[in-house]
Amino acid sequence: MIKTIYTTLCFLVVPMCFWGQTVNVSYLNPTHGNGDPYKFVRFGTSSDYQAGFMWNNTAANFGDGDDFSIFTYGNRDMTFNTGTGNFIVFPSSGGNVGIGTKNPVSKLQVNGDFYLYSNDAYDTGWGKTHFYWRRHSLIMGSPVGTYSHNTIELKPGGSTRGELFSSLQLFQALGENNHEERIKITSSKSHPTYFNAGKVGIGTNNPSTVLDVNGKTTVNSIKIDGYNQVSSVNGYQNKIEFTGGGHGAIVFKPGDAKELMFGFHDNGNFYWGTGRSATTPNYYAMYLNGSKGHLGVKGKITSSEVKVKIGGWADYVFEETYELPTLSEVEKHIKEKGHLQNIPSAKEVAKNGIQLGEMNMKLLEKIEELTLYTIAQEKEIQTLKAVQKQNTTLEERVENLEKIIANLLNTQTNEK
Repeated sequence: MIKTIYTTLCFLVVPMCFWGQTVNVSYLNPTHGNGDPYKFVRFGTSSDYQAGFMWNNTAANFGDGDDFSIFTYGNRDMTFNTGTGNFIVFPSSGGNVGIGTKNPVSKLQVNGDFYLYSNDAYDTGWGKTHFYWRRHSLIMGSPVGTYSHNTIELKPGGSTRGELFSSLQLFQALGENNHEERIKITSSKSHPTYFNAGKVGIGTNNPSTVLDVNGKTTVNSIKIDGYNQVSSVNGYQNKIEFTGGGHGAIVFKPGDAKELMFGFHDNGNFYWGTGRSATTPNYYAMYLNGSKGHLGVKGKITSSEVKVKIGGWADYVFEETYELPTLSEVEKHIKEKGHLQNIPSAKEVAKNGIQLGEMNMKLLEKIEELTLYTIAQEKEIQTLKAVQKQNTTLEERVENLEKIIANLLNTQTNEK
């Protein structure tokens, strides 16, 4: 039978004081009541009594029947003062202790609030109260079969002195009285929340990194200050890593009409644009073939400088073995083909585009050919100028001779 309070009282020999006298008794049989429903003895006088012991058989308002009760009257407290000893409640047959209930279902059942208080404090003056348990785990929760959600709320009562916050702190015991704080979760905006206890998994119970999130993550901004200690090719410091799947992308406004993406593929390609689908099979603004180094841009490129590396240059035009076409041959090719020799036509450029390095070399070829034509023409001009000068000199000499002859003829005529 469940006992409300089981107290081992040695009534075999109980010293009791009656008006300054000591009476030794082996048994105490109360005379108040006849046992149905109870018997009791009071402390005090017949007109002023304060407390008592009760032998309760069937009265439900003092227990559940078959009880031994200690009670007080009025607003008096019940105090157990053990001196330097301990106060022990020890149900000998597996009974339970109830506070606020007559039918406790566990070793200690408290119906009502539970209040802990201690005068202990840290050196800083921060008050503390200890709550210890002996085994490894402390399990809290509703009993089996009880439909009750389980929630732990850390809620300061509030004070007129200022704002109060809640926090949960987890320590690692490095030895006796040697603790290191590893995890702190706080409700305060001015105090940090941090995890410094190994890998953290969200959506997974087997995290492989410091923070392993299995699912979507929404953040306002990301600051990367550091890198993965396991470097990649050429010893580069990994800031962002994509490790799962055959392809991945950084997407701006996914699914939106203004969606933009920067994608990666395990075939070595990189893509910039809005992606592509069956309706827009080639809608990348730019792509890069990482293995071959090919770069494709759909649109204009603005740059302060472009460097193109090619395998050769057009200096072969200046070699003695180079067969420089005559201007007649150039004229004939233009009339027949409509463009310079070794230069693609407008139709070819519209269809295939141009290779920037190759085209620059071909244009330089034509510039160097024009340079040779100009040099040849300059030589011819200088030759013509020399001939013209000689002709001018001859003309002057002829003119002088003609004057001399005319003077001679005039002189002969006058002598006659």
